[in-house]
Amino acid sequence: MTSDATFDAFFPFHKLGLTKNPFGALSQEEWVAVTVPPPELLSVLDSGFENLQIIGHRGRGKSTSLLWLCDQLIMSGKRTAYERLPRWHFDYHTDITDLDTFALDEAQRLFVLNQHRLFRDSQDKTLIIGTHMSWKRAFRRYSRELTTIYIADHTNHDLVRQILNKRLSVFATKQGAQIYFDDSAVGYLWETWRENLRGMEWFLYHCMQKRQDTGAITAQYLETSGADYNEPAGLY
Repeated sequence: MTSDATFDAFFPFHKLGLTKNPFGALSQEEWVAVTVPPPELLSVLDSGFENLQIIGHRGRGKSTSLLWLCDQLIMSGKRTAYERLPRWHFDYHTDITDLDTFALDEAQRLFVLNQHRLFRDSQDKTLIIGTHMSWKRAFRRYSRELTTIYIADHTNHDLVRQILNKRLSVFATKQGAQIYFDDSAVGYLWETWRENLRGMEWFLYHCMQKRQDTGAITAQYLETSGADYNEPAGLY
């Protein structure tokens, strides 16, 4: 028979009512599951758009928003694909011929000639662009309508609270999460990280790895457990 100590060693988060560290690495499906779209994104999806760009610095939620939008469009019956341009890659490789919607992440990396190919091949399609820099001029040049969301403008204290709660609920065991973030913790995270969701996520992973007790996660706990936190090089 497996002892409680052995079980806890293999499943350290189970006693907290969690299947894993909720701020660890996620699959694409998990990213969609934990997404809390800001009201502006919901409004744009509800009202419809011809083309959409989501602008923001790294770690602010662009990729998460694009993946969530693609999932919503696929569920509505739209033939949709997502591609992210890695660093030092300057062209996309998705065959968009039979698509209704193509989402291109890190689109600021696309070379101008490849940008021309994208507009040429997508004349009858919807484009969703994730970018650090605005594509307004390019869309205007090709006479394409464009809706813009500056994603960081829609992150606030309440959204941070919802994101934290969603992470706990998605990775809760059948008994339910046995920890929660109290008001002081939410306030501490918002004041420290603001719209930098990636930085907040890495910090919380570090703090959660040390968590032993059920109950409230407080600002004091985050300050204490995060005192030795060193942000990974190249995070941004």
